[in-house]
Amino acid sequence: MAIPKVMISSTCYDLKQIRENLETFIRNLGYESIRSDKGDIGYNVTETLQEDCFLVAQQCDILVGIIGGIFGSEATPHDSVTMQEMKTALVHKKQVYLFVDKNVLTEFRTYKANLGSKGEKFAKEEIVYYYVNDTRIFDFINEMYVHESERVIIEGFQISSDISDFLKKQWANLFQVFLSQKERDAQSGAYSKINASADRLEELIGQFNNNLLNLSDSTTFLLENQGYGKYAANPLLFHLKKLLNAKISILFKTPDELKELMHLYGYAESELSSYVFVRNEHDPFGNVVSGTSITFKDIFNDDKLIFPVVGESMDDYIFIEEFSNNSDFQIIDDDDLPF
Repeated sequence: MAIPKVMISSTCYDLKQIRENLETFIRNLGYESIRSDKGDIGYNVTETLQEDCFLVAQQCDILVGIIGGIFGSEATPHDSVTMQEMKTALVHKKQVYLFVDKNVLTEFRTYKANLGSKGEKFAKEEIVYYYVNDTRIFDFINEMYVHESERVIIEGFQISSDISDFLKKQWANLFQVFLSQKERDAQSGAYSKINASADRLEELIGQFNNNLLNLSDSTTFLLENQGYGKYAANPLLFHLKKLLNAKISILFKTPDELKELMHLYGYAESELSSYVFVRNEHDPFGNVVSGTSITFKDIFNDDKLIFPVVGESMDDYIFIEEFSNNSDFQIIDDDDLPF
């Protein structure tokens, strides 16, 4: 299992006890502590130990830097080896925690004040600093403050427990942020799936609309009546709709509902036969001259609309006929009787 690698970077001899305490704290958390003075950095025969330290600063997950009043071994005209380790970690976007001795921070403020008011020569050469042996330490601290951000956190300390207490809170916060991000990622994944499903549904609806005009009459009734349930998908309803030349969907389930529907379309029940409905056409004198009848045959079972067997002709169940004034369906008024 991978664990965080924490590099401790500082001058060795003046801060030895703080390094020891900090290493114990890190290992107790279950993290890997890396210190150059303890042989934790492997020595490469082709590189100097100094260069190996810079390589480890690139590869660690977290760098904890400690700044005291001793400059240490020089790496460049401006920086010590310790300072270069911290800058290397910063360049490679590592999380850097920089702890500065509070006495050094106090003299840093004095240095900054004189640097601004009396110039560099006075601040560097005329003032004797009690806790700092080289003003390049102040220049490094100043540079770190310029780069201070979420990845570079600067804090003062007096004793080693100040450092461990601060890190304990910071790393607990990092863990909480990680858990929150994990939850957000999970939610984002769920939203992505929902969005993908919505996009797919929209695509299917588009295909449905594009193909609707190509559907045959035998399947159109299913689409026109979708959403009304079992009875709306009955082909008898679609067949009657065509016979009535209805512009809207029709629906009935019982004989009484059929009677109400036929009355709406101007049909009356015939006295000659059950489930025969007649619509008469009259001349200007009120006489029946022609008409239309619609006959329903065996469409109900226990007063409920049946669902016909697939493949059967709907004309066997519902059929329409036209008649003239000599038709059997002609309605004869009592006044026309010859007796």
